[in-house]
Amino acid sequence: MVDSTTLTDEQLQAHVLQTLQKNNTIADSNEIVDSFKCSPAQVDAVLKSLLVDEYVILKVIERKVIELTEEGRGYAENGTPEYQYANCLELNVATTKADVEAKVGALVAKVGFAKAMKNKWVKIVGENKDQVERIAAELKDEDKEQLSTFLFE
Repeated sequence: MVDSTTLTDEQLQAHVLQTLQKNNTIADSNEIVDSFKCSPAQVDAVLKSLLVDEYVILKVIERKVIELTEEGRGYAENGTPEYQYANCLELNVATTKADVEAKVGALVAKVGFAKAMKNKWVKIVGENKDQVERIAAELKDEDKEQLSTFLFE
């Protein structure tokens, strides 16, 4: 490990060439960034300098990173709105829509109700159609399972 506070471009070039001499290749420039604790911009400049002088051949590796939004992270941790909506209800017990909204919040209640109905997890009951009842014994939140694979601690 080299102290990054004193690492000049020339020193980094020397380290890159030594690494190449020893290993014949560097699979990813992030290895240099991590190994020598320098900035990606400095490594990029050094590698381009070595390329111009024909000391190295560079291959561009395109990398795509998938990250959840704050909303997606919430769904990965707590379940989708339809799951949260149906899950807060007891099986075969009528509950007012207002009570459900108080438990899960207005936005989750609005989105979750429609999708929970579509999934046949809940039904509307009561004379004024102001109550809902959970009719599904088991709730499987496949979207939550898929989103959870993108959670990185």
